[in-house]
Amino acid sequence: MGMSPRRVAHKIPLVFARRPVKEVQSTTRLLWITNHQAPYREPIWTRFAAICDLSVCFLFAKEPNRHWVYASSTAYSSELVSGRRLRLRSLLEDESSDPWALAFWFPLVRRVQAADVVLIGGWDQPAYLQAALLCKWLRTPCVGFYEGTLTSQKHPSGLIAAVRQWFFRMQDAVLAAGGDAKVLLQRMGVDESRVTKTVNAVDTDFYSAAQNLRVPETQRTHRYIYIGQLIPRKNVDGLLIAFSKLPSGATLTVVGDGEQAEVLRMLSTDLGLTQRVTFAGHLRAGDILSLFASHHTLVLPTHEDVWGMVVNEALAAGLNAVVSDKAGVISSLRSLPSVFECRPNPDSIASAMLASRDAWIGWRTPPDILSIDRVVRDVQAALEFALAAPRRQA
Repeated sequence: MGMSPRRVAHKIPLVFARRPVKEVQSTTRLLWITNHQAPYREPIWTRFAAICDLSVCFLFAKEPNRHWVYASSTAYSSELVSGRRLRLRSLLEDESSDPWALAFWFPLVRRVQAADVVLIGGWDQPAYLQAALLCKWLRTPCVGFYEGTLTSQKHPSGLIAAVRQWFFRMQDAVLAAGGDAKVLLQRMGVDESRVTKTVNAVDTDFYSAAQNLRVPETQRTHRYIYIGQLIPRKNVDGLLIAFSKLPSGATLTVVGDGEQAEVLRMLSTDLGLTQRVTFAGHLRAGDILSLFASHHTLVLPTHEDVWGMVVNEALAAGLNAVVSDKAGVISSLRSLPSVFECRPNPDSIASAMLASRDAWIGWRTPPDILSIDRVVRDVQAALEFALAAPRRQA
């Protein structure tokens, strides 16, 4: 019934000649496959569109939990992957998991055939596995991307672990977002020479503009802010309990929405925090920029986050950040004087919040370690490693 993807690949004429490419240049055809059109990736795609011939394929048109909706860009070529989306219970057991995306073989084969190199933005979708197989069968250089922490892997063994290991071990190169991700790749048996350690980054120019919105402070009140989904994994209830332990002069703004919104408002009332805690709901990036301009410390108390992009945004805006040791971003930030690590329990969160308050010396310059320039260099290095690597079969 039907044809195997290898037979599909052989039945479609190779209309795009495979050129001997060893470095990323203006004529290099880069196919970037990822799940969503995440706003924080836009500056990176824009930069690569100026460096090479970039096409971005998205698996999903929208991400309702974070209010992202696909829109074609004038800065780079993009489209939605043709295929089916299946609403199945996620084997990954993540409350924010997407449906499963299966790509139609013929359009995907043509896309991979047309590319000099392919970057696959994850491993946990059927379409990612399809693209990886086609890259091997068509001898197209392929780069994987992995982000995770030592505590975020729910399946260290079994079928899912085997699929994950198989996927990354057959990549020509892999980008590891953070130190934990690099360690995990080594545990999977990925050769260290094929791994490029990188970070996630945001548009620091956009967020550093918060300094232009600031007004002289007339009070010594320290203002904390949480930005993210109001779901159990994010541990906002733990943050509220921690905040209740702080001196009464401080304030907390909670930005975001989610299934726990009403429960958290009730908890705030029960803790006697209604005069000190503000629930702002979901806000657009421009409104969040104004809040960054009037706050001092971001708090990410999460039980689990493979990264935590909001920390990048807050640091780019000049804030201090209290970050759970369960967030992937912490492995890249521990040495920064504006970052205060905590465990995801109320006492530890409260202690780190007080430490951030006591260390406050004013809004800071964005750290270079999380810059777009650094990510562009890392991605380009991985792409060129893959382009130069001997072609390996699946």
